[in-house]
Amino acid sequence: MKPALRYFFLFIIFYISLSAVSAQKNKGTSNSIGEHHKDALKNAYRLTRKGSNFKYFSRFSYCILGSAHLHSKAYKTILDSYQELEEKYPDRKFRVMECSKKKGGKMLLHRNASERTQYRFHDPSY
Repeated sequence: MKPALRYFFLFIIFYISLSAVSAQKNKGTSNSIGEHHKDALKNAYRLTRKGSNFKYFSRFSYCILGSAHLHSKAYKTILDSYQELEEKYPDRKFRVMECSKKKGGKMLLHRNASERTQYRFHDPSY
């Protein structure tokens, strides 16, 4: 197989893997355990990749790194906030930078970010 064709197929497989996000059912109540840097998150809720006025900034971070999870209370608060923002500012769009990992714990490439209710906003730019 020619190298160009091989890279094309690898790119297609990579793209499909980014798009294939497993459906997670957000049910029950989350439980935060531990302290900063030694924490855990049980029954994390996964934030949807995009809503009517927001979207997650990176498919790679969302799908592969799995940094799109929140405590159930934080999840509800975030979605309620975006609903309110949509009513007040219907023409503005927002981006989600990242949340926590499914089981909490340290975040890749973030020295101090390991909190189970972490949520990072991005400026309204798209």
